[in-house]
Amino acid sequence: MFKVSTEATNTRRCAIAGGAEVVIDASNQVLVNGELVTGFSTQQRRFLVYLADARGTVRTVPMLLHRFYPDGTEAQYKIFKVIAHHVRCILGDVHPDAAKTVQTVWGRGFVFGPSKVVSIPLGRHLSLPPQNCRWVPSRKAHVVSVILTGRATVAQILQHYTNLSHEELLEWLTQYEEHGKRGLRLTRTQEYASA
Repeated sequence: MFKVSTEATNTRRCAIAGGAEVVIDASNQVLVNGELVTGFSTQQRRFLVYLADARGTVRTVPMLLHRFYPDGTEAQYKIFKVIAHHVRCILGDVHPDAAKTVQTVWGRGFVFGPSKVVSIPLGRHLSLPPQNCRWVPSRKAHVVSVILTGRATVAQILQHYTNLSHEELLEWLTQYEEHGKRGLRLTRTQEYASA
C-alpha cells in the first residue's frame, strides 16, 4: 500500500511503499529511509526524477521518448522497461519495498508512487465478452482496451476469464502494442512469432 508524504518540505518527491520511503531531494539525490542511494547511471537517475516530478501520474511511452530522445532518435519502448528494471534493482538492494515505488502501467508507461489509474470492479457496465466465448480479434481488442484504459487490471480479467492464461493475455497486450488490432488475429500472431 502506498502513502504519499507531504511532510517533507525540502524534497521534490516522496513515496512510501511498505517499509520504504523513497525521497528525491532538490539536488536530485535519491534517498531510501534516509540512506543515500548510489549506483544510478545518469539515464536511470533522469528517468526516476522525471517520473517523480509527476508523482502518481503515468508517464506514457510517447512522453518518455520525447523527453529522452527529443531529436527524433529512433528508440524502442523496451529501453524504458530495461531502465525501470535497473532502477527497481538498485532501489531493491537498499530496501525490498523501495522497488515498488516505480511501477509499470501495462501498455501505457511508468509511474512513481501510487498511480492515479483507478481500477474498478468488473461488472456489466464493461460489457465484456461472455466467459465461454470464442476469442475473435474484436473480443481480444475489447479486453485489451479495458486493461489499457485502466477500467480493469490484468488480475481482474484473469479472474473473470478462468480459461484465459496469463501468458496468452500478455501475448495479446504485446501484439496489440507492437502491431495494433491486426496483431490480435491468430494468423498474424503466428506470422509475427515466426518472423
